[in-house]
Amino acid sequence: MPEGGIPVETLDKPKSEHKDTGLDGLFFKPENIGWALVIKGYFDESFDERSGSVWVAGHLGDESAWKKYVIDWKQSLGDRQQLHMSDLRWAKPYTRTLLSRLGPIPAQSGLRPFVSGVRTSDIADLVAGTRLEHYSNGYILSLIEVTCQAVLSIPDGEYLEVVFEDRDQTRAHARDALFAMHIMPQFANSMPQLLISDGSTKLAKYGFMQGSGTVLFDQADYLCYSLLQQHRDRNSERAGLCRPILEWSGVAGDGFMDRDEARNMFTSLLTGKD
Repeated sequence: MPEGGIPVETLDKPKSEHKDTGLDGLFFKPENIGWALVIKGYFDESFDERSGSVWVAGHLGDESAWKKYVIDWKQSLGDRQQLHMSDLRWAKPYTRTLLSRLGPIPAQSGLRPFVSGVRTSDIADLVAGTRLEHYSNGYILSLIEVTCQAVLSIPDGEYLEVVFEDRDQTRAHARDALFAMHIMPQFANSMPQLLISDGSTKLAKYGFMQGSGTVLFDQADYLCYSLLQQHRDRNSERAGLCRPILEWSGVAGDGFMDRDEARNMFTSLLTGKD
């Protein structure tokens, strides 16, 4: 068990109460977890330790919302097993039809979007010589912002689990996710709303799930990819094709924190002060 008392484990273990729902491993009853935030990180193609941009995005919902999402998403995929945005054939008319059909589903299922992005250049001068120098710091800031907002949105006395996709391509960033979660409790000093009334943390569990064979991460892939396209050129054809999920979810812009916000959060991260 890591610092802060929050269990970390892989979440791909079958649970009989979720058989055939697509939610195996989520909503652990002994821990009274009622909410799940399913997210992923997205890095632009120029990302490195000192430049580029990074987003963390996904949706939050209770068990009934996620069940509805899984059912409706699978039906709308047609012959596809999963949605992989980077594999779509953008010149095909069917791509527009597919994304238009899928875009409303998270919102109509009762899922709420949470988005945060950081331009690494906004905090590059603050990184050198800090304990975050060897971490992809923009990812950590985005992850903390998204998780804090999700925690703050759930009622007092209820608990949240955060689910990351475990992929070979992003496994190196898993250490960043774990590091960010380990230091989350320090934010309770300036954000007591992160705790429930008895002083325990609302963030009850977090871990990793294999994305293959589940549509749970499709919503995050679509959302992140759309943010990336809005950032690159919001007037491009591809940005337009990807916009339905943003419009239905009410997400404006490209999801970035402004420079001052990112720098203030980074300073709080280092000092533990508001």
